[in-house]
Amino acid sequence: MKKQLFWTFAGLTSFAVSLIALAPLPVVAQQVMKLNPGLEFAGVSGNLWKGQVQRLTTPQAVVNDLSWTLAPKKLLTGYLAADMQAEVKTIQVRGQCGISIGKTLHCSPLRAELDAKNIGQLAPKGTRIPVGLEGTMIANLDDITWDRVKVPVANGRFLWDDGKVVNPVQMELGGRYIANIEASKDDGALAVELLSEETAVVLDGDINVEPEGEYALELSVKAANNAPPMIGAALEMAGAVQTDGSVRITQKGVLPLPKVESEK
Repeated sequence: MKKQLFWTFAGLTSFAVSLIALAPLPVVAQQVMKLNPGLEFAGVSGNLWKGQVQRLTTPQAVVNDLSWTLAPKKLLTGYLAADMQAEVKTIQVRGQCGISIGKTLHCSPLRAELDAKNIGQLAPKGTRIPVGLEGTMIANLDDITWDRVKVPVANGRFLWDDGKVVNPVQMELGGRYIANIEASKDDGALAVELLSEETAVVLDGDINVEPEGEYALELSVKAANNAPPMIGAALEMAGAVQTDGSVRITQKGVLPLPKVESEK
């Protein structure tokens, strides 16, 4: 009798979950907007299992061309996840991302691509990035986890291809700048290795970032042998020139972590 009740309950639960997942997404979106006035959906189609939203407006950002397919196997790891792609603040994002019951965000993998000229749109409201950049910036992350409090824990690499500085001075940097990111398995601190390939400014350095946001930067920059003279002159303004012609830059500070509003 107990086994029969168990399988009956399991069958009803599965049926209920299926009904929710296959419910028409436009109907679900209408109900969500009623419960959360700060959210707006446009161009909604599909269902919760596989859906599309042309435009999602939230108090923090506007998301365009969002589409997803649920990844049910991730439920076994405690995450409600989906294979998704979208445009968020001019960044093209694609990967498998999910959220846990404790509301920790996790993606594995995650690829994000940005036209460097739009990087100013990512700065916190009221701040201004003092340089104008061009080129293609790509983040290829094997995994990234964020508890919405500390610095995200990530492993992967960040690339800047065909870089240019367009203001306050114009410099063709070319080549590729690389940031290899590795998270400590003990405390989640990040070790970032900085280097370059075939660029006008040769870069070599490290950044260590603690979970609470404290960082320490040690960087050596040097004009390549075939770089225009103006690049060497610009680097001399950044600090004292060493005997090998490089400029050493050191800096410590605290990263401005995103603030997550407490839930009511």
